[in-house]
Amino acid sequence: MSSPRPPAPQGHAAAVQEEPEAVETPVWDLGVYGGGPEGGEAGIMKLYEYSPEGAGMPDVTVTCAAKKLLVPPIPADWQPEDGDTAERQPVWQITWANPEGPDHGGNTDFETIGTAIDRGDAVKFRFPEEGGGAKAKAFSICREEPGYFDICAKVYPYGHASGFLHHMQVGDKIDCFVHRKGKRVSRDRRAGSHVALIAFGVGITECLPMAACELAQPEPQSVRLLWSARSRGDSAFWRDQIEALQAMYPERFSFVEIFSRDDEWADQVGALKGRITPDLCKEVFDQYWGTYVGGPNEAARPHVRFQNVAEKALLKEADKYWETELGYPKWSQRLCLDAGDATPEKAQKGAVITHDPPTL
Repeated sequence: MSSPRPPAPQGHAAAVQEEPEAVETPVWDLGVYGGGPEGGEAGIMKLYEYSPEGAGMPDVTVTCAAKKLLVPPIPADWQPEDGDTAERQPVWQITWANPEGPDHGGNTDFETIGTAIDRGDAVKFRFPEEGGGAKAKAFSICREEPGYFDICAKVYPYGHASGFLHHMQVGDKIDCFVHRKGKRVSRDRRAGSHVALIAFGVGITECLPMAACELAQPEPQSVRLLWSARSRGDSAFWRDQIEALQAMYPERFSFVEIFSRDDEWADQVGALKGRITPDLCKEVFDQYWGTYVGGPNEAARPHVRFQNVAEKALLKEADKYWETELGYPKWSQRLCLDAGDATPEKAQKGAVITHDPPTL
């Protein structure tokens, strides 16, 4: 498979395509590749399998093609070297150009590095360290087109990896590889009728593309996304994409926001206030769908799927209460999971399961 390499993005490879004036419903174009092993209408999937003997493809050197500041810092001149002095840290969306020449699938042009956005795959960049060597750090891919892919990154005080990305200029190069555990080809996707997605902060840049990919599949009757942010400034991006999905799938996609440090704004926009808790998840998902124990749609509980996207500590906590508080076993009902983790032996200690797990 080969195709002409597209020109470099002008300023930025935007995540939302501008539709013709005659089109009333906005369309969010995640890229050109199919949304499943047999292909689909939206989403990104690998075009080829990994070597069964290896742990993935070798490193590739990619070039920074464009940078877009999604969330400006406060104060505006803040730098990661200034430490914890910012009221708000910046968020970047960065477009990378793949190397010239054949890719690992044999395409004449390096069309893709082989990620699967609908599985939550990530790419690991190797960031040089003082004294030599490099440390790898993973970032989720939020969009891909032939020859290019995008990531989003929040810059943290004294952050080595995020600070490096913050200072990179268009034309700079860095080595990277697709992040997959062990010998696995990709996470398994377990289709369900009701999909619950929870994004903490910049995790929306992984969750929202997953929502779009799920909506492009026939199985989900409802995809519901809960986004937790501190304040209005932290969530002042990707609004066009959210609105596009709402317009494209008004009966199947719903979106809920919660703010932990901006009650005034939450009141203005009708958002929730506080932090994500097990009780809140029961309200946002089980109560909304009627899938709680004894609810009108309890029979659908085995077909509920969930996915949390957050930093490691929050992710571990959220995964735990889906099992121990909501009664959904991660090993069988998490939307995307490594095949080796999809066994009853991986259940959380103290898990309370309220129904027979689905037959997968």
